[in-house]
Amino acid sequence: DYFQKQRKQKVLVEFSSPNIAKTFHVGHYRSTVIGNFISNIFEGAGHEVHRINYIGDWGMQVALIALGFKKYGSYELLHSNPLSHLLDVYVKISAECDENPDMVTQGNKIFSDMENGSQEVIQFWKIIRNVSLKEYQKLYDEINVRFTEYTGESRYHIKAKELIKTLQNSSRLQKNLKGNFYIELAGSDWIEDVPEIKHKATLVRGDGTTVYLARDVTAAIDRYEIYNFDRLIYVTDESQKFHFQQLFAVLDTLGYAWAKKSETGLQHKTFGRISNMSTRKGEMIFFTDVLEEAMHHINLDRLQHTTRKQTEDTSDTAKVLALSGLICHDFKARLSKGYKFSWTAALSWKGNTGLFLQYTHCRLCSLERNCGVTINPSTDTTELVLQKYEDVVCMIDHLACYSDALETSYSQLEPSFLLKYMFELCHLTAKALRGCNIKNSPQMEGEALLLSFHCTKITLANAMKLLGISPLGKD
Repeated sequence: DYFQKQRKQKVLVEFSSPNIAKTFHVGHYRSTVIGNFISNIFEGAGHEVHRINYIGDWGMQVALIALGFKKYGSYELLHSNPLSHLLDVYVKISAECDENPDMVTQGNKIFSDMENGSQEVIQFWKIIRNVSLKEYQKLYDEINVRFTEYTGESRYHIKAKELIKTLQNSSRLQKNLKGNFYIELAGSDWIEDVPEIKHKATLVRGDGTTVYLARDVTAAIDRYEIYNFDRLIYVTDESQKFHFQQLFAVLDTLGYAWAKKSETGLQHKTFGRISNMSTRKGEMIFFTDVLEEAMHHINLDRLQHTTRKQTEDTSDTAKVLALSGLICHDFKARLSKGYKFSWTAALSWKGNTGLFLQYTHCRLCSLERNCGVTINPSTDTTELVLQKYEDVVCMIDHLACYSDALETSYSQLEPSFLLKYMFELCHLTAKALRGCNIKNSPQMEGEALLLSFHCTKITLANAMKLLGISPLGKD
C-alpha cells in the first residue's frame, strides 16, 4: 500500500564507477552492492530506474599511464592480464613522479594533448578503456549486477570546456594565485556548513585543462536534459562528501532550479570504509581476490562438513554462498559506518549471516518437495494453524511486518532494516519447523502449515533479491 501511494518517479543511480586501468577494489565493491540495492528497491517500488556506471576514463591518471606505458608497458601483458599490468605501470610511474617533478610536467603535457584531441594519445586511451571495460563487465556478470548505461568522464570533457568558455565570457569565473579559475559558491545552501575558505570551486586549470568537478557538473546537466529526472543519487564513500557538496553547490549557483537543496532531487549516499580485510595474496585488497578467498573458505568448510547437502556442490553454488555472506556482512549496520571485516562473521553458517538466509531458504524449498502435501493457495490458515501451532503463528505475525521493514529501508536507503527483519524471520521459521510435522498431519492441517511456510519462502526470496542475493534451492 505504501509503495502504491508513492508518486512514481524517474530515478538515476550512479554507482560502482571504477577508474579505467585500475583493478576493482573493495571500495568499488561497496559502491556496487549498495547502488544495486538502492536500484532494486526503487524498482520494487515501481519507479523508473536508470543504473549508471560513470567510469573514471579521463584525467591526469590516464595521462600518467600513457606516459608510464612507454617505459614499463607491454602489449602482451596488456592483453593477457590487463588491469594488473596497467596498475603496475601506474604505480611505477607515480613513484617516479614523486621523485622527479619533470615527469609530472610530461604528464600534464600528455593530458593537455588528450584534451586537444591528439590522435596518438586518444588511440592509446581507446585501447586501455576497451580492455578495462571488458574486464569490469566480466566481474559485474560474476556478481549479477547490471547497468542501464555505461558512460564516463570522457563523454563530457568537450562540454565541460564549452561550459567554462560560457562562464568566462559572462565573468562568472575568477583567477586564483595559482592561475586556476574558480567559481564563487557563497550563496548556495549546499555549503552552509563548509568553512568559507572552501567556498571557491576550481573548474579549470591555468593550462586550460578541465578538472573532475567540471566534468561532473556537465554530466549532471546533461542527465537532466536527457532524463528530466526526479532524483539523482550518487553512491560513493564518505571521503567524497566535500566533492559532492561542491558539485551540488555549483549547479545551484548556476541557477538550475532542480539543483536547489530544498528540492531534494540530488543526493549523495555515503558509506564508511572496510578495515581489517586481508587475503592470502597480500596487502592490496582487490575484490576478485576477496571473492576467490571467500569461495575458498566456503569450499574448505564444505569439505570439513560432508553432511551439508542442502545445495549442489558446484563452483556456482560456492560463489553464490560467498556473495551472500559478503553482502550481508556489509549490510548489517548503517552504511555510513565503517566496519571491521571478519571472515568468520561473514561466512559462518551459524548466527545472522547470508549463509543462514540461504540455509533457511533451501530448507523451505526441500520441505515443499518432500512433505508429501500439495500447495493449496485457497487453504484457510487462520483457524487451522492458530489453534495448535504458536510458533507458526509468531512466524505469520512477523510476515505481516515485512512491509514496515521494506518501507524503512526504502525511505532511508538503508538495507540493514530489511536484513534485520530477514534474520528474525529465519529464526522464527526454524523454531516453527521444529514444532510441526506436515507429512504426518491431517490433509487440511498439512496444507495450512505448508501454505504458511510457502509464504515465508516467497517473502524471504523476494527480500534476498532486493539485497542483490540469488536464492539457492530447487523449487
